[in-house]
Amino acid sequence: MPHFTLRTEDFDPRHRVEEFQNVAAQICKLDIEASGSNYASSTAIAVLPDATIADTVHSACITRRTSRLAAETGDNVLLHVPLTGGFVISQTGGKEVECRAGEVYIDPSEVPGIAHFTLSDSNILYVSMPRAALAEAGAVDRPFRDVTPLDARWRMLVGYARLL
Repeated sequence: MPHFTLRTEDFDPRHRVEEFQNVAAQICKLDIEASGSNYASSTAIAVLPDATIADTVHSACITRRTSRLAAETGDNVLLHVPLTGGFVISQTGGKEVECRAGEVYIDPSEVPGIAHFTLSDSNILYVSMPRAALAEAGAVDRPFRDVTPLDARWRMLVGYARLL
């Protein structure tokens, strides 16, 4: 299983944010708008046959999944799990939702949206997995585009994801 780390500090300082944004758009299917010129991010990424796990620490920013990028995500669901910090997110057709540590946001990734990260060092775990796998685990009873508590079932998933 391929593992790699995407870090802003690995890019030329003169073009760091722009180059990082270009790579992030290809891998994460997100446009990233840095809040200030000192944007920093480090993401450890594990790529599995049908899933991607990303453990990210980044400074304040806005992320956008445009219609074009959303169309490239397939039928996966993206779980957003703030380990520290949090964000406010809204997706097309949904309400604005705040997600904090101790909660999970369930994101139908084919839906465009925008998220605001205001803290300087948010640590968010992302797990992209097929919708069918989430259904098999009995987790589709949870609402999409809303937060749910990080209960025992989600803590177990997070624990396994962080081991990979």
